[in-house]
Amino acid sequence: MKILIMADGDLKIGLGHIFRCVAISEKFKELSKKSKIYFITKSDPNVKYNILSEYECLNPSNNEVKINNLIKSSDFFISDLLDTPNSYISNIKKLNPQIKTICIDNNTKFKKIKSADIVFNANVFDESELMEDGTKYYLGPDYMILREKFEFIKRKNDLKECKNVFISFGGADEKGCTINVLKSLKNLKNDLNFHVIVGPLFNYSEDLKRLANNDKRIKIFKQPGNIIELMEKSDLAITAAGITLYELSYLGIPSLVIPQVEHQKKIADAFAKKEACINLGDNPTVADISTNLKKLLSNESIRNVYHKNSMNFIDGNGLKRFFIIILDDLNDKKIQKLETSQD
Repeated sequence: MKILIMADGDLKIGLGHIFRCVAISEKFKELSKKSKIYFITKSDPNVKYNILSEYECLNPSNNEVKINNLIKSSDFFISDLLDTPNSYISNIKKLNPQIKTICIDNNTKFKKIKSADIVFNANVFDESELMEDGTKYYLGPDYMILREKFEFIKRKNDLKECKNVFISFGGADEKGCTINVLKSLKNLKNDLNFHVIVGPLFNYSEDLKRLANNDKRIKIFKQPGNIIELMEKSDLAITAAGITLYELSYLGIPSLVIPQVEHQKKIADAFAKKEACINLGDNPTVADISTNLKKLLSNESIRNVYHKNSMNFIDGNGLKRFFIIILDDLNDKKIQKLETSQD
């Protein structure tokens, strides 16, 4: 199979789209070692070097001819953008009417992408499936795509003690929330470990070093290969309302959430309404952060309410659903392999 994937990652939008598409790419390679995968991306060079080094990356601004030729000969075109233009997908269909076009949409409002074959949107919280104008829509957290490793993690039954706090604001953290959070926690007198995750586009390294040098509780992890294990070991988290929140939710880690961009505000609201996180808003004070952290630290029953509700919010099978759906009409043995592994 030949697959084209369009996704971007930079300081402003973070790296969630890129990491999700890497998970999809790895599954394609697992299903067929002969799969040829290309990334169409305007991402920062650091992203291409650190995360997409195994793939040929094409910038749409200066590789238009090559991209159009690849479209004509490819089986799948997958778009993972915050807002995929319908006109772009329509043009792809004109170049290759047989190509299967899949959009992973991140709007928090239902949006029609009429030229796409399939649209997935985990951030529309009215869980449903529908078809309009020939396009199939799969909506709700059941279709949130997590990395395949999450399938093999045994989730905790309860949270009896608190030792490790996971802190992450994505691969970029444009607003410097990591620094603000750590400053708000410096006066807490406890023996907690703060596991701080920073990505390749993090621009506050010097500030972070100064904070860590004065506080032995702070442990810094730069682009850790074991980030899932660090999540698994955590008892609480402070994070944004992106894909990481869904991952923590699957593991049942109670989270204090600070939305980073406009659409994340609605995601944080949806989690909070189900008591699956504590939404601090996009500009919390030092007191907001420390007060809510103390609330979770001091009350085991409250922690376990958020623990259980967050696990109920997402079941972690989005990647499997994604592949079963997109391969459904290919009548391929790969589907049988996928369904067998699911059983």
